[in-house]
Amino acid sequence: MSNQTVLSSDQKGIKRNNNSVNNSLSKTHCLVCNSLFTKPRVGKLYCSNRCKQFGYNHKNLINKNIISNNESVKIKRKRININEYFYYRDMIEKIKRFKELSKRNSRYEEEAAKLSMREDMGIPLNPESIILNNSYELKEEEVEELELLKDEVSIFANFELHNLSLEKWSFFRLLNPKFDKENLFKTVCQFSSEFINQLNFRALNPDETFELLGIKNKYIKHCNAINEGIIQFYDKIE
Repeated sequence: MSNQTVLSSDQKGIKRNNNSVNNSLSKTHCLVCNSLFTKPRVGKLYCSNRCKQFGYNHKNLINKNIISNNESVKIKRKRININEYFYYRDMIEKIKRFKELSKRNSRYEEEAAKLSMREDMGIPLNPESIILNNSYELKEEEVEELELLKDEVSIFANFELHNLSLEKWSFFRLLNPKFDKENLFKTVCQFSSEFINQLNFRALNPDETFELLGIKNKYIKHCNAINEGIIQFYDKIE
């Protein structure tokens, strides 16, 4: 006679319920930095001792964060047009090119004026100066390129340019969802390098306040959302 135990339908139901309870209690992300755990586990709250210490120092704020997260169980996916990022990168390169050509052309005009003045005064011209000045002169196609760029990007020439990666740019895109791509570009250029440098994955300092780490914490969550497919990119030519 077989010793195998046969579960009744009620027992099977209890076992399934226990499994579902364990799955619901399993934690998948660190409560502080929101990093994804390698393997979900019941009772696991932090990814490292550093985050554990930070959580201990800021219990009240962490608890508020847990309540807020539980209130929004339904995941709403966000989609971003990847071509808007290509526009951003293209504008950065065009402005750099405009500055390069403008600088060369200005240098050529300044040196040409000096050579002309020396010639009018009867001062012998240095052949090396003539050769150097000629090297600054723009070719015909470069002059045409400069004129086109002047109409397109000259108003942005004095902006502070930030070479943002896709994850950083998309962070600003979602912060300003109603902006068109040009206004978003202008806005990003207004942020200081100090602010943008906060968008990184450097380890959390337990002595820092939760408020000061707000922007960094949001950025880490943003990157995790990209990794988990909550934030998605699509190709749409406008």
